[in-house]
Amino acid sequence: MEKRLNSLGQILVLFNEKDVTLDRHIKRLMVETPLLARILKETVEECRKMELEEIEKCFTKEGVIVAESGSEEASKCLKALELSQESLTADGEHVIFDILTAIFLPGEEPIKIFINLEFQKDDHPGYDIPTRGWFHCARILSSQLGREFTNHPDDKDKYGNMKKVYSIWICSNSAEIRANSVDRYRIERKTIIGKNSDAPRYDLMSVVVINIGNKRNPRDTDSKMLLILNALFDRKLSKEEKLKKLEEYGMPVTQEVEEEVSDMCTYTSEVEKATEISTYVKLINKKKLSISDAIEETKMTEKEFLAAVKTYGFELK
Repeated sequence: MEKRLNSLGQILVLFNEKDVTLDRHIKRLMVETPLLARILKETVEECRKMELEEIEKCFTKEGVIVAESGSEEASKCLKALELSQESLTADGEHVIFDILTAIFLPGEEPIKIFINLEFQKDDHPGYDIPTRGWFHCARILSSQLGREFTNHPDDKDKYGNMKKVYSIWICSNSAEIRANSVDRYRIERKTIIGKNSDAPRYDLMSVVVINIGNKRNPRDTDSKMLLILNALFDRKLSKEEKLKKLEEYGMPVTQEVEEEVSDMCTYTSEVEKATEISTYVKLINKKKLSISDAIEETKMTEKEFLAAVKTYGFELK
């Protein structure tokens, strides 16, 4: 088992379009049901009074879905979740969900709720996060047409079978003014003229934004979810320290989760190595350093250095 010390937060700041493996590791860690159950208990209103073990049993038999829409894997996942593939595409562009799954709450008639979990480093990316959350909710809601509900004249329930959607956003680097806060946005009813005692169903979409402070200072909160997320995203903690904190906060650390953390630590080392090679390539291309000097400084053979340049997608001019 990998014993290198590093942090998950170190990787979060390195997100770019080439970091596919990194993205998968973070998603893989986050969909471990003990952790996801903790997040849902503190963000999904219907789960608040449930025990964590009860929530873990509510996930679909297919498990938690991690896929990009438009891919063959996503097509199978969406079919399992009874969502329409076509409706997840707008104007020829794919709508990408970090994590998409469904839970079934126990009862005489189990209540199905769709859960979308998103990860965001910047809590102000140039738009208001709740607006994008509403967009995700709307796409998942509309994609249920023909699967969960119909608008056929002969269907007496029609839109009544629509399933509620939660879009939960974890901002890992929020400003301190918002640190360790959780905001929920939902549809509410207000009678503005007269009186109305009817009780129609309208609570179908909720957006939740979880703000993890960039200083990783959770001492002002008693939320287990926030304590756990702060530990996971803390760049200063080693793998062993993270696992110890997770156990302190009551989250089981299985062998599988520990391996995922190790994989991410290994990946961080790879990113550091790629950054080093990139620096030498830039110096060589600017004629500020010779290839032989770069090879000497990296303590590689010429064959190893050139192989590394190729592996990481760089080009010597």
